[in-house]
Amino acid sequence: SENFEKELTSENISKQFAVSRSKLDRDFRKFTENTVHAYIEVCRVNQAKYMLQYSTEMSVGEIAAACGFENESYFFPFFKRAVGMTPAEYRKSCIKVKTTADAR
Repeated sequence: SENFEKELTSENISKQFAVSRSKLDRDFRKFTENTVHAYIEVCRVNQAKYMLQYSTEMSVGEIAAACGFENESYFFPFFKRAVGMTPAEYRKSCIKVKTTADAR
């Protein structure tokens, strides 16, 4: 979870820990109920959500790159599938919530 922005695969993680890829995948799923790949994607989406909310000076493309997504055109549909709205819609919804909370 500390290196989600890097190019991570089960293969290179298993080499880092000197275990077979199948053992890593099996044990990871056993303890997290998720695949390594799915866990990395959750970390990346969560970081993107945070950055969209609080790093308003960064463009969506810059945020996608900072979170380890290959490119912006991959990030948009992936984010929409995971969150239910586009990155721009998510950012606007966060601004709306902040504005409403500040008005109270």
